[in-house]
Amino acid sequence: MKEHPILQSKKNKIEVLKIGYISFISSALSGIFKLLLVCILFLNVDSLNARDEVTFESLSDTSLQVEKLETSQKSSFSNDFYTTELIQISAPGADLVLHGSLTIPSNKKQFPAVVLINDNGPQTRNNDLHGVAVFEILADFFGRNGIAVLRYDKRGVGSSTGNFDNATIQDFGNDATAALLWLKKRLGSQSQQIGILGHGEGTFAASLTCKLGGNPDFMIWMGGSPLRGDKALLEQNSKLLKAAGIQDSTVNKFVDLVHIFSQIIRFEKDNTLALDQINHSIQNQSIVFTAKEKSLLPLSKLELMALATQMTSPWIRSFLSFNPLKQLKECKIPFLALFAEKDHETPLKNNIEKLKAFANENENDRIVIKELKDHNHLFQKCKSGTIEEYKEIDSGLSPEVLNILSNWIKAQ
Repeated sequence: MKEHPILQSKKNKIEVLKIGYISFISSALSGIFKLLLVCILFLNVDSLNARDEVTFESLSDTSLQVEKLETSQKSSFSNDFYTTELIQISAPGADLVLHGSLTIPSNKKQFPAVVLINDNGPQTRNNDLHGVAVFEILADFFGRNGIAVLRYDKRGVGSSTGNFDNATIQDFGNDATAALLWLKKRLGSQSQQIGILGHGEGTFAASLTCKLGGNPDFMIWMGGSPLRGDKALLEQNSKLLKAAGIQDSTVNKFVDLVHIFSQIIRFEKDNTLALDQINHSIQNQSIVFTAKEKSLLPLSKLELMALATQMTSPWIRSFLSFNPLKQLKECKIPFLALFAEKDHETPLKNNIEKLKAFANENENDRIVIKELKDHNHLFQKCKSGTIEEYKEIDSGLSPEVLNILSNWIKAQ
């Protein structure tokens, strides 16, 4: 199939980096555009109709290979509380091997266990976000408190094989399911309960594991959105741009434009045709921007088409129509959702209200929702919650969060 000219042109020298859900940085773009594209995560429209549904196939009937590295490489760390082994998981139905670390509490015959699912972007098993190794911190704390932990590099990242750039939400859900089934086989009777914990994007993959046959005993969301992908995208962009000091009227117009792009991409499955439609909408748009607004936001045709091109990636396409709550209906298990008051990546108000409404509508009293005051998306204690502040905070996850998680898991 012939590519759209914007994909072919060698004159458009925009360096594409997959840092977030949609993320690329060009030296030609403004600072606000860099902030926007590093952190575009979610959007906002109503109910998913039949042609938007995503079909997922179960992995439950597929055997999994339990593999370990050579003895000389097996143990990467040990102390009085736990040992950590380097492991490999051969994902069924995919030509890839996930590499990870398994932390096992010492001197315990039985213990709960949890699989950790990474946040956005090409993350390794440590889920290192802006210098905060979220999952390394969790694995250490859980290990010291008698909880086993499996964490792994995303496909195509770190030591794991496979292709990250072409991966979809279904692919990450398949990987999470494979990790769950692997851990159940590996621990056997040692484990009391085996659950799954997703952070940010990882909550999407976690929500699929019930339907895909992973059968977790419990589920935890940290900073995850229950909104459908396109709805959450708009909400987050609005929050981030307003936090950056852009006037509400300007932000609203820009978000309306992103909404148009996302809906074209949702309903037109062919990338070339979708980009043609977006190009036409740019030339004929009724949304008028002032000269000052154009100096603040990426509003040239080149910048807008670059944004649209990135939005046609396999992951973004799967994300825009992904409905987490539809997947959660398949999960009749204890569920803990943590929301941070100053989370700009998963804004608190609409997300927490949506999940509470879901729990009430489904009469599900197994859903526990907690709001953490003065915490950011990385669940650090913070002042503003902005992305720029992450690296200025000396501490990792707050003791309050760590204790909530550990105590809840051990109570299941």
